[in-house]
Amino acid sequence: MFVVFHTSQAQTGSSSIRGIVSDPNGQPVAGASVTLTNAEKNFSRTQNTNDSGSYVFSAVPPGSYELTVEFSGFKKASVYNINAMVETPTDQNV
Repeated sequence: MFVVFHTSQAQTGSSSIRGIVSDPNGQPVAGASVTLTNAEKNFSRTQNTNDSGSYVFSAVPPGSYELTVEFSGFKKASVYNINAMVETPTDQNV
């Protein structure tokens, strides 16, 4: 008699979310505060955009996220339902 065992593994890995923050005229906004959150995963990270208005969140667990951007003199901007998929970078300009 032979016994065959099948095993399955949970999907593991991470993603990244990146983009450029620009003003209404299309100019990059350096130093803007960008916050990435996922309440279900109790996940939150904040960083500032670089001189070209870019941001990158690396090693992000797969899931659905909210991105919030704040900068003095500008209205706060939020983007909802950003899907981070395993080993697939997600681009989200604001």
